[in-house]
Amino acid sequence: MGRRTQSITGGFFRVTIEKYNERQEHLHPDDPFARNPHWRTGQGERAEVAFIAKCFCEYGHQPCIPVGTDDFDIVVVANKKALRVQIKSTNNKQATITKASNKGNQIKYCYPEDTIDWFALHHIPTDDWYVIPRHLTGDKMSVSFKSLDNKWKNNFDFIDFTEDSGTLDEFLG
Repeated sequence: MGRRTQSITGGFFRVTIEKYNERQEHLHPDDPFARNPHWRTGQGERAEVAFIAKCFCEYGHQPCIPVGTDDFDIVVVANKKALRVQIKSTNNKQATITKASNKGNQIKYCYPEDTIDWFALHHIPTDDWYVIPRHLTGDKMSVSFKSLDNKWKNNFDFIDFTEDSGTLDEFLG
């Protein structure tokens, strides 16, 4: 990728992140998600683009968007490893980390541990990202931002701090 292309790409991501970080009550007419009458549907897509931009532009990781449907949203090549990441965003005090059943019965269940490696949780009001390993969440259906230790905040180096010490209950409330 040439210098000019990187500049254009970086500019696109910067503008996208700026739009994502604005309060979402009034969507700009140039916003591709403005055509969506269910603006909250676009919230997940915005979080994905913002996360991809942060990984690529700020941390130099290689994000890869999968073709087809899977439990993970993106694959990030970081530390010479391919990591499957599920991205969640919310305005609430806790993030729901479940998957809805595709059978139309609205049953929610935890992501199987062998299908994703990391959660990237974005708390929109504070613009904080928490990047936590999937195994840490166990069978929990949601994670309170207040209960997360600051070491998970902006953990874009994908460091698994649980290897040092600690239990699930120590990290999650």
